[in-house]
Amino acid sequence: MNLQKHICPVLINLLIVTAALSLSSCESKKESFPGAAKVKNEILSVEKLREILSSNFVDESFKNEYIQKWIEREILFQKAVDDSIIYSAKFKKLFEDTKKDLAGALVLQNYYSSNIIEVTDWELKQHYKEHKAEYRLNEDAFIIRDAYFSKFDKAVNFRKNVLRNNWTTVIQQIEDTSDIISINEEKLFYPFEISNPGILRVIKNLNEHELSIVLNSEPNRFVIVELVQKLNEGDIPEFEYVKEVVEKRLKVNKRKLLYKELIESLYSKYNVKINK
Repeated sequence: MNLQKHICPVLINLLIVTAALSLSSCESKKESFPGAAKVKNEILSVEKLREILSSNFVDESFKNEYIQKWIEREILFQKAVDDSIIYSAKFKKLFEDTKKDLAGALVLQNYYSSNIIEVTDWELKQHYKEHKAEYRLNEDAFIIRDAYFSKFDKAVNFRKNVLRNNWTTVIQQIEDTSDIISINEEKLFYPFEISNPGILRVIKNLNEHELSIVLNSEPNRFVIVELVQKLNEGDIPEFEYVKEVVEKRLKVNKRKLLYKELIESLYSKYNVKINK
């Protein structure tokens, strides 16, 4: 009986050690590969993943989401291979259509890259003058200045200085920018572009050229807003406030002309005929 008492603990310990060694052996046999993820012979390289992450302002959750999407795409493709979908007539037709669309998109990309669209200030102002009515506001808007700081006391000091002088002068005199997140001069905003409801409410209650108190927009972000001007639906903002919009619109128009010129030249080159 005493012998059994001594043997049982020994056997139990032996089983635990054996199980641990077995698990360790299994882990050592797990396949290792030089990449972030793998599906059969396809590997998502660490370099590719790093390139994707560095080209976007993303966090760890995006990285995991991207890897998951990559895996799902690959396993669905493998399923398509197993089901012989990629050999079907339907797939081949879709592939040919997609191939033409993709090739055409690359032709346009190369064409636009070699024909850089530039616009001068004179062109922008002239376009605005000729199409002024097109920039009429479809809702109320604000022209504001704002300054964001990472520390409350820095925001308070900035506000005090603006009250003593003026916004532009204070900005020019700033030496220490370490606690400044951003400072924006006069810019037009629609209400929907101001995502923080508290800040929007404050702006709506400001008088023109009035400065807000220091607002805590989110943790470690303190903002001061100056309302320069309130604009009503139907007003036409001055050129300086819609300059970016004018530039985008003018570039779109120029790109349309470039596209038209390219298509017309290709009509002649490839002998296009239409039966009527």
